[in-house]
Amino acid sequence: MANGYLYFRAGATTAERDALLAKTAYVVHHSANQINFDQAPPATWLPQGQAFNEEMELRWQPGADGNWELLLITEGERPELKERGWQETHMEVDNAQSIILWGQHWTSLEGADIEAEKLQEWGWVQAQIEADLHYPVEGSKQQSSVALTTKTYRKEGIARLTRLVKIQPAKSKG
Repeated sequence: MANGYLYFRAGATTAERDALLAKTAYVVHHSANQINFDQAPPATWLPQGQAFNEEMELRWQPGADGNWELLLITEGERPELKERGWQETHMEVDNAQSIILWGQHWTSLEGADIEAEKLQEWGWVQAQIEADLHYPVEGSKQQSSVALTTKTYRKEGIARLTRLVKIQPAKSKG
C-alpha cells in the first residue's frame, strides 16, 4: 500500500478553487438533476463536483459562508497547502483498479449504420438511462465502453473514499 493524503479547506475563494481546477484533466460535476463528465475545465461549472488527473483529485461544494469547501486527495504530500491552513490527513492507498462505466458507444450497437450517421466521438447509450452519456475519451469508436481508473483510500484498514484517476476506453477481453 502507498501513502495518501487528504487536504481539506473550508472558506476557499473561487480564485483558489479555480487555480487548483486548472491543473486537472477531467471533471465530474453535478447538481440535483444532472451529472456531467467533461474535460477540465468545462464551459460551465455546476455547484459541486470532482476534478481529477493521475496525480490528484479535487472535490468542491458550496460552503455556508458563500465560499467553497475543498477536498484535495493525492498520493503526493503537499506541504504548501498545510502551511496555508489546509487540514492534512494521512491515509493508506490501494493499487489502481478499473470500473466499467454505464453505456456502450452507439457505433457498437446492433443495427448502427455508422456510414449513414454523423460519428459522435463522445456518445454512449444505456437502455435504463433516458439521455445520451458523454465521456471525454478519444478513440471511443475503437472500444464500445469506457473505464474509470480509481484508487481506494483507507484509514486503519477501512475503505474511506475512492479517488478518481483517469477515464479511458475499456480494454477488450482477449
